[in-house]
Amino acid sequence: MAAQKNSLQRGFDNVAAAATSKALAFVGNTVLPFLGGLVGGAVGDWVGKNIRKILAGIAAFWVAQMAATFIMTVIAAVILVVFAAFAMFIINSGAYVVPPGRTGLGLEGGLFGPGIDVGASCPILGGSVLWGSMGTSNGSVQHGTEEYWRLRRDSCTSYTLGGCLCGQCATYGYAADFVYPTREAGPVYLPFIEGESVVWTVTRSWRGPRTGDGVGWLRAVYNGVAYEMYVSHLVDLPISGQSGDLFGVLVNRPTPHLHVELVIDGTYVQPDNMCQ
Repeated sequence: MAAQKNSLQRGFDNVAAAATSKALAFVGNTVLPFLGGLVGGAVGDWVGKNIRKILAGIAAFWVAQMAATFIMTVIAAVILVVFAAFAMFIINSGAYVVPPGRTGLGLEGGLFGPGIDVGASCPILGGSVLWGSMGTSNGSVQHGTEEYWRLRRDSCTSYTLGGCLCGQCATYGYAADFVYPTREAGPVYLPFIEGESVVWTVTRSWRGPRTGDGVGWLRAVYNGVAYEMYVSHLVDLPISGQSGDLFGVLVNRPTPHLHVELVIDGTYVQPDNMCQ
């Protein structure tokens, strides 16, 4: 009996195992592919219906990015062009500062050009230009040129002319030496500006390190415009006063002269016209 029971049990187990195997095979070969087809079909159908929207969105995003990049490039280019134009305007527009009421001066070279009336009278009575400013034909020699340094038996190392050292700016060589017609030493007088009397004040004075000559800066204001005058080759230090007042005497040496550099409202100018 026990043997028959075991035989029957094994029979049932074999039938169950076979049924289970067939069921799994059915699920794997039929049910799962069917479900997969349903899911894949639904996803594919959704993608098919929305693919245009997806592509349109991608295209819109790309176009927006390209447009933003293009706009920023254009803005940067415009700013660069405007800045360059402004810089060229500053460089080429004539004087950096034009005193009020002084128009039509015929400015040249970016600053006050040769022969321009700077509005200040000659500090020497009947004076003329001995050596003029660089860029002019005034006088026998122009400041800052090779001939100038040769005659001085010197070279441009630490000596400034027109507020500039050795040609490092546009105003280099803007200076003039004024002499009496007799080429003799004599008194020098504070200039009038536009024919009117002004007060000149010494702002700084000292003795030249090589010759001991009196040197200094004087300042006056006319119609709100500052005039500053650098002078050298005086017997004593310059003194303050009113236009027409004596402010010094020329050192008596071969060809006594007054060296002058002139600044109008912060801009060095060629002072040659003061005595022309």
